[in-house]
Amino acid sequence: MKTILSLAIIPLLFLFSFCDDTVTNEDVDSVIIPEKNVSFNQHIWPLIKMKCSSSEGCHGVDDYGGQGAVILTSYQSIMEQVVAGDPETSNLILITEGIKMHPAVPDILKLNDNQKAGIKTWVKEGAKNN
Repeated sequence: MKTILSLAIIPLLFLFSFCDDTVTNEDVDSVIIPEKNVSFNQHIWPLIKMKCSSSEGCHGVDDYGGQGAVILTSYQSIMEQVVAGDPETSNLILITEGIKMHPAVPDILKLNDNQKAGIKTWVKEGAKNN
């Protein structure tokens, strides 16, 4: 019985070893953020993680260290740049909309209009950790 079970598990392990759950910029860019009921976990976090705090972005813990550095590696650290319900005074919005200066960003990391609007809507809706 153990031999049969072992033989059944081996092909499954082989099959799953080829699964790749790596998220790419193309994956993030293909997500359309809705005009309301924006989810941090479904829409905002994958976007910020890929575009801002990944190995390609500048706002990971090891990438942008130093005093006064803007770190965007968790909901808590993102909320340091957000005034929930008030996009007009949230640093995250002021920067993504180009109102506050930000160093040049490679094209692959730039936010499209839907992404900017989605982040703004999320802040306007209270910047919930949902």
